[in-house]
Amino acid sequence: MWNLFKSPVTISERLIDIGLLSEIWKGVSEPVSQCSQEKETPIGIESTWENGEISQFWEQYILPYHGDIGQVHLNIIRDLLKDLELYGKCPSIVINDNETSADYRVLADVSLLEHTLNVCRKARDILKTGEADYQMSMAKVMIASLAHDMGNIPEIAQQDWQMINSHTIKSFEWLKEKINHLGNKDKILEAVRFHHAGDKELKQYTGNKILSILRQADYAARESELKAYNLNNRASNEDIIQNIFDVKSSENLSDNLNSKVEKSESPDENRNNNQVTEDMFLKALANEISDNGFDAFWFNNCAYFSVKVLQKALNQLRQSLDQPTFHNAEDVRTFIDSRFTKMKKGRFRLRFMDKPRKYRPIKLYLYVTDAMPSDAIETKKTDIPHDSKGRWLKSLKPINNKTETV
Repeated sequence: MWNLFKSPVTISERLIDIGLLSEIWKGVSEPVSQCSQEKETPIGIESTWENGEISQFWEQYILPYHGDIGQVHLNIIRDLLKDLELYGKCPSIVINDNETSADYRVLADVSLLEHTLNVCRKARDILKTGEADYQMSMAKVMIASLAHDMGNIPEIAQQDWQMINSHTIKSFEWLKEKINHLGNKDKILEAVRFHHAGDKELKQYTGNKILSILRQADYAARESELKAYNLNNRASNEDIIQNIFDVKSSENLSDNLNSKVEKSESPDENRNNNQVTEDMFLKALANEISDNGFDAFWFNNCAYFSVKVLQKALNQLRQSLDQPTFHNAEDVRTFIDSRFTKMKKGRFRLRFMDKPRKYRPIKLYLYVTDAMPSDAIETKKTDIPHDSKGRWLKSLKPINNKTETV
């Protein structure tokens, strides 16, 4: 056959399986798809992980955002996860690190990998809640979260870092070499370097949202880890106590069991002596009532407190125990919500009496409890709450009868 230009047209031959033709003859054939219907991982983001937790994290927290993250940042995230897979079994707490809070030194059994992935999850949730276009910041937040404690890995610390008792500096120096080619690396590096910084250092970085998110996520992760530790430790102690009673009843208490009890109870006893308990906290709060207007007051046999008063009382107790204080309201709320059970929170509408003049209602975010020391109830419950502006409380009602976050 020839076309208009007298060029031969070659008809390609195709071999067809006789088995497929037989299906047509039988009248039971089905259309053959021209392409696979299986969803394939886009080229360039495939990864094989030996660690199941990392594999799950990659599938759930990285792959869904690969289009927004971009290949350059994706490669960095993959490399950081590879390092964690290789070295992440080390403790997430270094005892001689001068940035480690005394509260968290009991968490040495939490691995760096476990803590880092906890922080990444918390950071994603905080970012997702706070920004409508959160996907655009996912890459930088994930890199900062994955790298923030890498300085705790002994294998990656360079020789001239050995005298540095700051894991944030080590993490900063290590990450700087990793992402030196990035054009938007400054905010990420600042977040890693200053995520444990004090108020004075943080003033010049108030516009760095990555730093803010990392600090919140790191704190929230540690509090959840501490809560899990307390639950596990309590269960362990209950088992030990039950064993003691069982053995005593048979008058066969072994020296080995005595040794286990001493080892198990002593650290917990010492730790509890250095912790702010809920009863201590409530007693400290009772002293604030009537001195702080509508920041701390009694009404209908319940005590109400603003976060400002909670922070003041909590920091006074922590200072007396030689513990670091809290510098922002978010840390105070996270601490109270994870440690204490007798306090509820929510928004309330306060209405006032018409003396000496009419005042409009105000809305306040307050914590409320009816579990106060008895002597405080006897002396304070009859007082009508009022403040320096002349407002006397008439009624107080929760807004929508539900807890809200400020």
